[in-house]
Amino acid sequence: MSYQYYYIDTEILIVSFPFGYARKGESAVRISICVGSSCHLKGSREVVELLERLIGQYGVGDRVELAGTFCMGRCQSGVSVLVENTAYSVLPETAEAFFTSIVLPALHSQP
Repeated sequence: MSYQYYYIDTEILIVSFPFGYARKGESAVRISICVGSSCHLKGSREVVELLERLIGQYGVGDRVELAGTFCMGRCQSGVSVLVENTAYSVLPETAEAFFTSIVLPALHSQP
């Protein structure tokens, strides 16, 4: 796994953390997770860790790309997560259901 950490003051923010890359000729699903201050307080770090675990558990690391982003302007509910241009609000408690109901089907619908 290759992670890029950026240090801002005394906090460590994960800004970009590609988990895997699509093989040549194979499509990947891109998941962008907000790591801005509001989403950080709502558990973005835990959501990232849970998604990384699920990606490994399901063996889809070569078809999923995780990317960190700052505020998406959707701070009302949970952590803002974008999958293929569709926005979702995810909490650590709902991350597994999100993965199985949104991410896995998106992978299966890829050509």
